Amino acid sequence: METVELEIGKAIAPIKGLSLALGNFDGFHKGHQRLLLEAKFHGLYSGVLLFDPPPSSFLSPGPALMGLDDKERFAASMGIDYCFIVKTDRDFISMPPESFLAEVIDKIAPESLVVGEDFRFGAGAKGDVGLLKRKYKTYVCKLLSDSKGKISTSRIKGLLIEGKAKEAWGLLGHLYEIRGKTVKGLQNGRKIGFPTLNLSLNFPYILPKEGVYAGICYLGGMPYKAMINVGDNPSVDGPHENHVEVHLLGYSGTDDYGKTVYVDFLYRIRDERKFTSLGELKQQLSSDKKAVEELLKN
Repeated sequence: METVELEIGKAIAPIKGLSLALGNFDGFHKGHQRLLLEAKFHGLYSGVLLFDPPPSSFLSPGPALMGLDDKERFAASMGIDYCFIVKTDRDFISMPPESFLAEVIDKIAPESLVVGEDFRFGAGAKGDVGLLKRKYKTYVCKLLSDSKGKISTSRIKGLLIEGKAKEAWGLLGHLYEIRGKTVKGLQNGRKIGFPTLNLSLNFPYILPKEGVYAGICYLGGMPYKAMINVGDNPSVDGPHENHVEVHLLGYSGTDDYGKTVYVDFLYRIRDERKFTSLGELKQQLSSDKKAVEELLKN
């Protein structure tokens, strides 16, 4: 996949037969994936337009499902040919819909667009599918739903906040993943035979509800079954702060600080709790490990 950084109002070399997907793309859930697949179907080449940062970060700041790097990696994994990135600021999000089309879309000059039926753009979200259709060949995808409603980023965030990682997985169509670098922690786990990787997150991800999860961790390109703790570390006496730490099953490495890891959440096992001693903590972690092994045995 080729990444193209756009400058507002500056044209780029046209890409013959380009079909461009437009959307929010936070999380690249099943609905977003459908847009990418349609772009691949309708174009000789496929493209996706991403914003850095997304307009939503100005309008309703808060944690998100994916950072820009995560979105680029996912689009590449879907076989998209071109990723166009627009740098945004408050002037950009104040741009009328017609100006957005003239300064961004016209400069890319796609042969077709692919959008969801609820796609909005421009200041005040005044631009809609009707405006796109008047200017471009536009393919409109119906929103995807299940028995509980529309598949959306906000719904997935709500599930994660409730600790429902498995249900979020079902709507995303892929495991919810966060990325970070390993840093030195309190090392209580190492003292009792459960060493953990403590993460410094690269991005303000929305974190699942505090608790212990079964999942997969990628370290050095290798996948490991993992026991994941999300929360403020109340296990034993010591400083409390929100964090993510991961125990890898079957891993015996030691010098792992500063390495990039990817953590995928599958199932929530239990709430966080405080223990009266390291011995009591060890007993609970042994039970958690058995639960992880059982959940991930296949």
